[in-house]
Amino acid sequence: MLHKSVMKDHIVSAMTAHIAALSESLEAFRSGADLDEDNTIDSEDISRQQEASDMAQRIQLQLDQAQADLKRLHLLSTDACEVADLGALVITDTHIFYISTAAKSLLMDGQTVQPISDKSPIFMAMYGKKSGQSFTVGDHTYTINAIY
Repeated sequence: MLHKSVMKDHIVSAMTAHIAALSESLEAFRSGADLDEDNTIDSEDISRQQEASDMAQRIQLQLDQAQADLKRLHLLSTDACEVADLGALVITDTHIFYISTAAKSLLMDGQTVQPISDKSPIFMAMYGKKSGQSFTVGDHTYTINAIY
């Protein structure tokens, strides 16, 4: 039996590690963006400083998004669901989806579970559907076998 609380814990752990890695990268790029004003500075130094500053800004955006996703994930209920909505585990004829946040696939009890965001196209297609109903994404039609 697949347990949403265990899936949620795995995703929280992975996201926490991802946030730590982003934070470490951010610090590295921020330190690269700081030039020592006592040293001679040439155009290459300024260019590298700008590149490091740009990367730091991009990483900061990723970090902010990851932290917001983690906060939302902590608030996510693992109670049983009857329709495809945030927090639901949706088992289809070909895939298992956990509607939580976008993350890497999980191998749980010998089955692959794909965590998906409630902003993803596949979620939009399945939203509000019940067991026994179908939805289509692209050229593929999925039939919902069960929702937990």
